[in-house]
Amino acid sequence: YAAHITTLAQCHGLEVPCAVQLEYSLVQRGIEYEFPAMCQELGLGLVAWSPLGGGLLSGKYRPNVDAQAQEAGRIKTTAAVATPALNKLTPRNWEIVAALESVAQALGQPMARVAINWLAGRPALSSVTLGATRLEQLEDGLCALDFELPRELRDRLDQVGALPSLFPYNFLGAVQPRLHGGASVSARPPHLDQLPATRSGGWR
Repeated sequence: YAAHITTLAQCHGLEVPCAVQLEYSLVQRGIEYEFPAMCQELGLGLVAWSPLGGGLLSGKYRPNVDAQAQEAGRIKTTAAVATPALNKLTPRNWEIVAALESVAQALGQPMARVAINWLAGRPALSSVTLGATRLEQLEDGLCALDFELPRELRDRLDQVGALPSLFPYNFLGAVQPRLHGGASVSARPPHLDQLPATRSGGWR
C-alpha cells in the first residue's frame, strides 16, 4: 500500500507520503521482510512504535514468575487472543527477553534502554516513538542512546530474534542472476531519474 500510493503520487506530481509508522521491536520484526528496503528505495521515513513490545522488553514480565504481578499488566490480556501478532507471551519471545537481559547485564544498563538502542540502529529507521506512564520510563527512553551497543552484543540480539527465511525472499536473490544471464538489473528504471521533478519530488 505504501509503495502504491507513493508511486501514484510521484507519477501525478502530487505530494508523496513522508513516512510510514509501524510496530517494530526485538519481538516484532516482521516488517523487515519488505518495509526497510522499500523506505530506502522510495525515500520514506520509517517510524517505529511499541519499541518495548508492549512492555515485554522492559523486564517487567518473566515466564512463570510473579504471576500475580503479571496479571495486572495489560500485555497479559493479549495472551489468549486469536490474533497471533498480539500475543507477546510466546516461547520465542521469552528467549529474546533472556538474551536481552544478558546483554543489558553485560552493559550495566536497563533492559528497556538496550532494546531501544538496538532498535535505533536498525537500517532505514528514522525515529522511535516512546510511550511512558511514569517519568522514569520516559527518562529511560531518552537515555537509550547515551551508550554504545558493541557489535558483538548487537549481533547477539540480531540473531536471537532473526526472522525465518521465507519464500519468495529466499528465492529471488539466487534466481534473478540466472534469469538475467548474470546481469545486474536495477529495481528502478534509469530513465525515471532523468524526468523533471516536481516541488514535492515527484515525476512529471
